[in-house]
Amino acid sequence: INLCTGPVAYYESDVLARPKNYEGDAFEEAMKACEKYGLDMYAWRVCWRMPEREVPAEIISRFVTEGRVQVTVDGKVDPQWLCPSHSENRRQEIEAFSELARKGAKYISYDYIRFPNDDYCYCERCKALFEKRIGIKVAKWPDDVRCNDSRTVFGPHYEAWHEFRRDLISTLVRDASAAM
Repeated sequence: INLCTGPVAYYESDVLARPKNYEGDAFEEAMKACEKYGLDMYAWRVCWRMPEREVPAEIISRFVTEGRVQVTVDGKVDPQWLCPSHSENRRQEIEAFSELARKGAKYISYDYIRFPNDDYCYCERCKALFEKRIGIKVAKWPDDVRCNDSRTVFGPHYEAWHEFRRDLISTLVRDASAAM
């Protein structure tokens, strides 16, 4: 059962807010059903997503203002995707996973534990962290970390950029697993 998405939870949470127009406690209901039938709880967490239909507008607005959302390759802010490089987003993910485990979930699915596609995230923080990692300034951002539309010409930092992105996700999974 999908129990939490980005910054909202469909249960009583000390970590996440309540989604729009939701009053119940999906975790408690699912746990009771699992206990009734002798099953282990399998919780589903959607990472990094902030669907407007579920997340209160004031949370989305605050996260945009705080620079916690992803930026597309053409510089557009996408308020529906949290940036995996932002320390508060990472902390929130780890705490949300840990809370699910403390509440009794035996298994937890890490859904959307990825970037939406190659057009995300090109925010200034991702750029700065990447440049720090490789030890140089990227001359032509973002062209030097991308490939052209025909997928035949790759920027000089394409492989390092994708390794950086993979590491953001892998380290989060490692840290969340350790915390749980």
